[in-house]
Amino acid sequence: MVEIIELNQYDEIETFARSLGFQSFLQSEGWAKVKASSKLKIHGLLVQRDGVTIGATLLHQRMFPLNLSHFYAPRGCIVNLDNVKDMEDTLIAIKKFVKKKRGMFVTMDPEIVMNHLDDQGHPIPIRDVSAILEVFERHGFVHRGFNKNFEALNPRYTFILNLNQNVSLLDTYHPTYRKLLRREAPYLEVSKTDERDLDAFVSLMEATARREHFFSSGRGHYKHIYDTLHQRKMCDLYMVHLHVEKLFKSLEYQKMELEAKKASVDPSKYKNMSKYTNRVAELDAQLNKVIQLIDSYAHLDKGSIIPLSSIMTLRYADTVWTLHGGNHDDFKEFNAALHLYHKIFEDAKADGYHYADLFGTTGEWDNPDNPVYGIYLFKKRFQGDYVEYIGEFTYTSQRVFSFMYRKVLPVATKIIRKLKKS
Repeated sequence: MVEIIELNQYDEIETFARSLGFQSFLQSEGWAKVKASSKLKIHGLLVQRDGVTIGATLLHQRMFPLNLSHFYAPRGCIVNLDNVKDMEDTLIAIKKFVKKKRGMFVTMDPEIVMNHLDDQGHPIPIRDVSAILEVFERHGFVHRGFNKNFEALNPRYTFILNLNQNVSLLDTYHPTYRKLLRREAPYLEVSKTDERDLDAFVSLMEATARREHFFSSGRGHYKHIYDTLHQRKMCDLYMVHLHVEKLFKSLEYQKMELEAKKASVDPSKYKNMSKYTNRVAELDAQLNKVIQLIDSYAHLDKGSIIPLSSIMTLRYADTVWTLHGGNHDDFKEFNAALHLYHKIFEDAKADGYHYADLFGTTGEWDNPDNPVYGIYLFKKRFQGDYVEYIGEFTYTSQRVFSFMYRKVLPVATKIIRKLKKS
């Protein structure tokens, strides 16, 4: 006999997930605490056959008028993908639960990696998903397609770094990154910080949202995530600060050093005067560049400390995720985000984590016109595994209400917003 059991505590779900190799924080009790609210109820479900657990999921229920709701299982459901009977019974049980709760539809995006991609974006199959697709579709779960960007609730593509290697992390990066990170930058403070820097983090998120044209949640949202997960040792805040006084000291030292080098160039030691001229010209160019930099930063308060880049990380199981991040509009020349990611990876490795998930990228690896192509290249150069997930499935239990919610409501909302603006 197959039955579904609703739990008040979710440790059994997490234990079952790990036994099958599922590791996503989205199916953790900590994340459930983050998402639970007056409008979002979390259900922890175990599916058992004759008393033995065969499936599980954390299911998010969003409530609507008329006692209707829709459900979402982020990176769920959790089931043995090699056992068709377990998959079928789990899907049937979840469908029954959703119908009982008057759910219009339920969406799932299982933690199923179908491909790794090589440097040219060509797929290297990890799992043949045809049988999985067939089981889901046979039970009414429609696959939403192999989208390339961020059309779905969770990204289909990401980069995952293997931290569990017997080499320096730095040596695994792209040569350009290795070169940049080996340069001395005494004016940059790269550190794990705490809630005292939350306002700076939010400001950087808002600046990035304006620049990249995406929505950023308010301070309360980020504070809620941090407070809820940090006490569970699942969340950290990282920041790069620019110390302006140290910057000027560094530039002045470089200027003095170049002037001394130029003064020490002795023409009598050069048999070929063109080599002497070229050496002087080379030092002049370097010196002029430093002087220009000093002039370009002249407007800065020498006593100021400027937040340049910040990332909120999430730790769960054997992985660290770069969950949210923002950067200053200016000062790109300091490569602050690069230093920040490297610090996060180094800390994660030192703390015994095996992987770092960069939490989303585009699948359009060959499209430089893609708005997030620059972010794709930035993440790619850490040279982690380029991973493709199977994507979303949706089961619709109440077609009329589901159509109104998914098609009519968005159009009506746009019209109302336009009327309000006019």
